[in-house]
Amino acid sequence: MGFWDELDKDLDDVFKNSDDPITDALGKVRGDLKKILTEQADSERVMERLISDPEALNRFSLQELEHQRITVQSELERIQEDIRKQEAKVKDIDSREPYLTASDRLKRSFAKTQVEKHKERARKRTLLINLIEAKKNAPKKPTPPLPPAKAPSPEEIRARKKAEILARLERLPVEEQQMVATTNDEDMKRLIENMYADKRSKLMEELSKWI
Repeated sequence: MGFWDELDKDLDDVFKNSDDPITDALGKVRGDLKKILTEQADSERVMERLISDPEALNRFSLQELEHQRITVQSELERIQEDIRKQEAKVKDIDSREPYLTASDRLKRSFAKTQVEKHKERARKRTLLINLIEAKKNAPKKPTPPLPPAKAPSPEEIRARKKAEILARLERLPVEEQQMVATTNDEDMKRLIENMYADKRSKLMEELSKWI
């Protein structure tokens, strides 16, 4: 028999000997309990995904994993404390047998169910903590070595050399003009022009080797 079946049976026993105001109050309690357990179920679905999906933790950084571990550890400690409290309630109610009221049976049913649910929640969080620790301590995959650089073909070498020489030839007139502009001495200007003519001749000779 599930918890809500037991709860309904206990409530029916209470309702038989209760007036309407009490009946309404107990019905509200039952609704509140259902709401609490429904919210817990939503949280557990998230937890279930984290422990069942092998890829679920991959999107977290090491810092985020540690934050997650601390959060879950804190939840686990609260749940373990709740287990101890609920078990103490059950023990206390059991000690009053056979003089239990319907309300006592209701409280015991709820406490027992909470113990079982908390134990399952604790199991999942313990598992998640272990998974986080394993993820954090997993050896990093070695970075694959870069493939060796491909040696350029003769055609590629020729094209690169040709482009370099043509670029240098293209810059020579501008450089020459800038050098000539730095002096008013005619002899110096002719010396600069001859120097650049010599440079141009050597570059053209070198260019011929790569054409």
